Parts: sequence; C-alpha cells; structure tokens
Amino acid sequence: MYRVMLIDDEPIILEKLQNVIDWEKENCRIVAVAGNGAEAMKLCRDLKPQIIFSDIYMPLMDGLELAEEIKNLLPESLVILISGYNEFAYAQKAIEAGVFRYLLKPIRAGELSKILAEAKNCLTERRQAAEEKIRLQNLIKKNLPGLREKFFVKLINGQLGPEDLKEQLAFLEIKLQGEWWGIILFHLDNYPQLALKKKEAELQFYQFHLLELIKKRYTTPSFLYPFIHRPAEIVLLYGLTDPGEEKKLYETTLFVQDEILKTDGVSFSAGFGGLYPELVSLERSYQEALLALEFKVWTGANALIPYKDIESSKSGRLLHHREQETFSSLLREGNREKILGFIQQIFATLKTENYLHMPKSYLLLTVLDLVNQIIRSLLEFNGSLEEIYGPAFDPVREINSFETLDQLQTWLEKMACQALAFINDHKQKVGRNFVEKAREYIEENFRDPDLNLEKVADQVYISSCYLSRLFKEVTAYSFTEYLNRRRVSEAEKLLLTTGAKIYEVAEAVGFRDSHYFGIVFKKITGLAPSEYRDQIRSNPFA
Repeated sequence: MYRVMLIDDEPIILEKLQNVIDWEKENCRIVAVAGNGAEAMKLCRDLKPQIIFSDIYMPLMDGLELAEEIKNLLPESLVILISGYNEFAYAQKAIEAGVFRYLLKPIRAGELSKILAEAKNCLTERRQAAEEKIRLQNLIKKNLPGLREKFFVKLINGQLGPEDLKEQLAFLEIKLQGEWWGIILFHLDNYPQLALKKKEAELQFYQFHLLELIKKRYTTPSFLYPFIHRPAEIVLLYGLTDPGEEKKLYETTLFVQDEILKTDGVSFSAGFGGLYPELVSLERSYQEALLALEFKVWTGANALIPYKDIESSKSGRLLHHREQETFSSLLREGNREKILGFIQQIFATLKTENYLHMPKSYLLLTVLDLVNQIIRSLLEFNGSLEEIYGPAFDPVREINSFETLDQLQTWLEKMACQALAFINDHKQKVGRNFVEKAREYIEENFRDPDLNLEKVADQVYISSCYLSRLFKEVTAYSFTEYLNRRRVSEAEKLLLTTGAKIYEVAEAVGFRDSHYFGIVFKKITGLAPSEYRDQIRSNPFA
C-alpha cells in the first residue's frame, strides 16, 4: 500500500481529509498526520511517506518551505499542496519547489481521488523506470567484456577520437597503465589451407590456445588486452612504461611461436606496429602491423616482423587496408558490376604516377592480398578452391608469371567472377533452404493466430528482414500473402466439407477477426465466404 501523510494546522480539515475517501480502497494507508511543517519533517525522516498532502499556510514552516525540504530529504515522494486560494504566484512557486499537484479547498472526494490516482500512477512509473534502469545497468555490467572488445575494435579502426576516449574508458571501467602504446598482430600461417584440412572445432582451438598463451606469457607490458579480431587474427593491444621494453616482447613472441608449434603443430607470424605516446595512435600502429605481416611473402611462415625494420626499405606504398576491406564487402555482396568496377579502379590507381616506381614485389603483394580476400570470402561460403579453380591452382606462381598490369588485371577479374558465381549460387541454395524450412513450419502452425514473420524467422534462425526478402524471391509472395493464401486454402476445405459458421472457420484457420477473414478470403477467391459455400454446393463442378 502507498504510505500517505496529511498535514494541516486546522484539526477539522485534517479530520475531513482522513474521512472524505476510503483510503484503504485506494490502496493507501495514512501513516501520519501533522499540524505544521516542522512536526511533519520529523515524521518524514522516520516514516518516509510516498504521498504527502499539505496545507500551504501553516505556522513554523509553511507548505512551500516544507515541499523544498521534502524534495531534498525524500526526492521520490510527491507533495500535493492544499489551499483555499487559486493564486498564480503560489502555483508558480509550488512548481519551482517540485510540488506534484495543487488542490483547492473545499476538498471534494472526486477531485481528491483523481489527484491521488495520478500520484499513484506517477509513483508506479517512477518505480518501473528505476527498476528498468537497474536492469539495464546489470545488463551492461554483464556485457562489459564484449563492450570493451567493441571499444578496442573501434579504436584500432580509427572510429574514436581523443574526445571520446576519456568518457568511454570510464564507462567501460578500463584502467590504462603505460606511456607508450602499440599493437602486435598474430596471424595463423597457411590459414586457407588449414581451413580446408581442419574442422572448425580444431581451428577454434588453435586460436583460443594462442590467445591463452598470449595472456599467460606476455608479462612485460603494464597494460595488456588481447582479443580475436577475425578468423586467424589475434590483436594484442599493449602499453609500456619504457619503449626499451619492446625487445622483451620480441623474445616472448619467439618463445610462444616455438611453444605452439611443438604443442599444436601449427605456426603463426607476428607483425609489430610502431610505439606511440597517444592511445588514439593505435589505429596507425594497427595499420603498420598489418603492413608488416604482408612482408611474410618474403620472410616465410613463423615470422616476427617489426614495421620499423621494413619502413626504411619502402619506395612507394601499398594500398590502404580499408580498400581491401571494401573489396571483401563487395565479394560478400555478390554484385559483379561493382566488383569489376572496383578492380578497374585499383589498377587505374596503380598506373598513376605515385605508383610508377613501386618495386614489382610491392605490386605483386598488393594483388596477392586481393587474391587472399577472394579466397577468404570463398571459404566463408564453404567454397572449395580446387573445385572452383582446379587442382593446380597456385596464385603466387600465376601472379609472378605475369609481366604487365593488364595481364594481372584480366587474370584477377576472371578469378573474382568465378568466385562471385559460386557465392551467388551458394546464397541462392541457402535462401531456398531457409524458405523451405519456413514453409514447413507455417504448414504445421498456420492455425496459430499469433503466427507472424518474427516467430517463423526465429524458428529458422535468421533475421525477419532477411526471411522476408528470401520469401519474396523464392515464392513470389510476401510472407503475409503466403500465410493468408494457406489459411484461405484450408478455409475453402472447411466451407465445403463442414457446416461450421463463418466465424468458426475463421478461427479454425488462424484469423481472430471474422470480418478481416472475409476481406482476405474475397481478395484471394473473388467471393465472400458465404457466397463461396453457396456457389460450390449449388454447382460442385464449377
């Protein structure tokens, strides 16, 4: 029950307030009455009333002063002031004091009950809002590890500025230690070949084993945060108090490389980005680590490659990593025209003056990286390189065999188009499979009036938006049209074979509203349900 306090310096008014309505029926209990504001404040501290009715004009402490005090003592409680005067000045001060409502004398039961109901609704909404806030806070706390990882992914991808860092670090409860910040990237070697030979469980084991070794062995950094960023790639974000400690990280990396090769029989290469004094520069360190790993084509597998060792040897530059990411996205999208346009743009860029003095090794590395994106995209769709490109497929050998950019471009376009043909065919097969499963579920459950797109999508484990699009592509009907047609088809049988009333037939096939059923039935069959029954019975061969 809601706790109520009544305050007035006139006993007659107090008595009337206590008896003018049945407080218990209103789910309220009067916990205290007081004759002035000072007395009321003492009682408030002990009894903590939720709804307070107080006269404005009282000795020692008037209603406005009392409202100010209660706002500080019991901020969730509601104060309703009672006055015999409808004065704008008092009403304005009451609003400033946080008063909930302004009740005029003489007090009438109906008006009092109305204001009381509003107060109870307000308290209920506040309680629900407070409970929801606590629930969300607990949910956030539960999901902090995942939120932290998303934060660091945004950081290394350059999606956070210096002004964002302080607030998000505090929110995610991340305590940074270090003066110099850097990135180490760990890539499992020969991952495309591993993905063809090994089961997914084994690939996941390799990654998580390497992740645990990184957490266990890298004791030098004052701050350490490793996470799996994508298949075959682990990012280690670290902070050092002294840049000279980087040498110890090299030693630890070599030790971990030996350890995982002995225990799991797989190798990984590590690319070291540069060290920087600003945390926001981790994007640059990450890009440098990626570039360092691209030199694995020369160093071979199980390599440790610091970016600073290759930086001075560069004459020209590789394509930016974000351009490679765009290529991967276009491959997944499956649009042939966009893919060919992207490749043409890449080679047009390579033919510009800025790239004329790029060593052939850099050029081939750029093309090889695009090939790698194609291979990864195919593996994501369970493609077999041997079936698509033949058993003798060797992209490194083929790339090195070309002598001109035009030859390279033609070969890459052909390879991309072959990949697109497989990806699009795979997506169509998967789409048809999802729709077939959805149709089976609809067949079993179309009589359920609560059946909808979201429920069916949950059953086939895809998003409702994706299922809606697939349904239209495969059946030529929207989900709603298909469901309505199935229900009407069943209704036709019932109208023909039973004497059920129209509303009974509607309910039997999943319609709650017989009027809406009639509209849908006529739209599909051209006849109202009663007309359909009469026509079929009078002329069964029609």
